[in-house]
Amino acid sequence: MSTTLLNELRLELDRLYIAGSNLAGDDFRLKRLLPKFQALGERSPVFKRLAEGMEGLTQSGNPPELGAFRLQDLGLLLTSVLATQGSTDIRGEVGPLPDGGTDLPTTLTYRQLSELRGALTSNGGGRYEIVTSAFEKGYFSDLRLLPLAVRALGDPYAELADYAMRDIIPSYGEQAAPLLAAGFDPAGGRPQARRLFALAAIGREEDMTLIAGAAESGSEEVRIAAIESMGRYPEFAEELIRYCGDGKKAVRQAAYAALAESATLEALEKLYTAFGSKDREVAAEALRRCPSGILNPRLAALLRSELQQAEESGWPAGDKKRAASLRRIEALRTALGDVHLPDLDAAYDRVAVHEKEYIVAGWTDLIEQAAAYLEGSERPEALERLFELEEAEVRFLPYAFRTAATRLTPREVFARYGGTRLDKLKSALGAKNEHRDKAIIRTLEALILKSQMRIYEMPWNDNKEYGFQRAEMLAPSRIAVEWDERWLDWLIDRDALQLVCAFARPGHARAERYIKGKLKEKPDLRDGHAVDLLKGMERLGSPDSLRHEMLLLVLEHKRNSTHYVLDPYLFEQMLSLPPDYAERLQMLIGVYRYDSARQIEYVLKEMNP
Repeated sequence: MSTTLLNELRLELDRLYIAGSNLAGDDFRLKRLLPKFQALGERSPVFKRLAEGMEGLTQSGNPPELGAFRLQDLGLLLTSVLATQGSTDIRGEVGPLPDGGTDLPTTLTYRQLSELRGALTSNGGGRYEIVTSAFEKGYFSDLRLLPLAVRALGDPYAELADYAMRDIIPSYGEQAAPLLAAGFDPAGGRPQARRLFALAAIGREEDMTLIAGAAESGSEEVRIAAIESMGRYPEFAEELIRYCGDGKKAVRQAAYAALAESATLEALEKLYTAFGSKDREVAAEALRRCPSGILNPRLAALLRSELQQAEESGWPAGDKKRAASLRRIEALRTALGDVHLPDLDAAYDRVAVHEKEYIVAGWTDLIEQAAAYLEGSERPEALERLFELEEAEVRFLPYAFRTAATRLTPREVFARYGGTRLDKLKSALGAKNEHRDKAIIRTLEALILKSQMRIYEMPWNDNKEYGFQRAEMLAPSRIAVEWDERWLDWLIDRDALQLVCAFARPGHARAERYIKGKLKEKPDLRDGHAVDLLKGMERLGSPDSLRHEMLLLVLEHKRNSTHYVLDPYLFEQMLSLPPDYAERLQMLIGVYRYDSARQIEYVLKEMNP
């Protein structure tokens, strides 16, 4: 018996259950179905009874009680008929239940599951935050989320798929391995590569055969994932060495990365010999990701030997030879990362001592590397080498200055970089001394003024939040301890506005005159200096009345009215204004627009609640 017509009748009856049986009289939808049931009723008693029920239900003028009774009677008969037409056969092949079980809990509520299910099975924004938040709360220990986490390996949002691979699935441990292995297709693309990575991260020995097979015959993405995953198993060292000779660079990169992770003796020997081949950059990158304490001394000795050979040969003469030598040295530097060893100390000391010869040879990048290495060294000699570099080239001053600031007293630092010795030489040095001063100022700015993004609330706009990039000054208490007080006069002499504001302190008359004068001269907010100058006045300990006047001087400057939103510091200072300033602020309504106008309105409201 076909159930199509029966299901169509069921839908119509469901509609009437909702709308009411009193609307069944002369219902055109039921009357349209009636002839079909009457025709089938000539051959089947069941359809004849259904046709009679439909005819009685659709008669006009049925009393409400009779209509409801007939609807219920017809619905009961139809439900009974449909129940006899269902199939209970099992599709697929019958097999034994898998061995073992799981001890994963199922404690999440339906509400918690529903939100995560939606995030893991749909598209759109905001899903990543929902999933990561749930993982941090420990939701992904629930058995019911494991299949969804595995499914997420193919999520179109790659960051979410990688998060599932890297964090979520490995957190399930061996409980996730059977599901990952059962659905693995070595001929697949990136989702299957992620599945393999997740499986390898679990680290079951029984999966070694699957990984080895994928490395041999999988798709390119799966092969690369399998080869890189083999680094977790020391038994694959021989196969990985063989893959290092593959014609595809991506395969070789994966093999070297796996060798660096495995760190077996055979693997380290292969990585070392790679520095004498075309794969030196590949091996260097692998060791940068997985440094080797065993291999580092040998690489450091090799770097020292390379530099010594370059010096003894007068540096390679031809461009190709110079480029090849530099590539070898750069690969060794990459592999060694931030490590400090005696051979490297000796190598970079020689670079600092023979700095002029390296410049003539065009190896300026190497000198920069040497300066960075010496800055990170704890040896007392390192600072002396940096001073030598600084004397030869002012561009190395930042390395020496930063190092001196951490090792010398504040007085000693000022004596070298801001003392009167330099002032006496000013006429002799001329432009060179000016260049040196600018380098000192730039270095100080990087140490004292830290640019960062901060999130602020907008009470004038429903307490929404917005990000604001600003240069935060080092706290006055730290400046007083870490820097000599004479820097303030030195900075005023050189018109270093932001640093003068940062170093400003109470009782310094020159700084007060400088900041007040600059604020009257530069009340424009476009370059940010007006905000710095107001902060400087605060650090001077200026009276509130003076600071309030200077704040209004900035707000009343015509060019500032074009700002969409006023700096958070300005807004905080506006909130501290006494009610006496309400009239002047009121005059700015209509001059400012956008959020800046709403900020002023909010301040006025706070003044007169």
